Amino acid sequence: MQIVASNPLALDESSIDQAILNNEKDIYKASWTKFIRKMI
Repeated sequence: MQIVASNPLALDESSIDQAILNNEKDIYKASWTKFIRKMI
């Protein structure tokens, strides 16, 4: 939390760089897929 406060990527939702957002989504999807495979 403190690291984010000292170096924010955006001030609000509309000012987030789309490339950063897409990268975070890809990371989330990859970790979710890995989790689902362990469940099955």
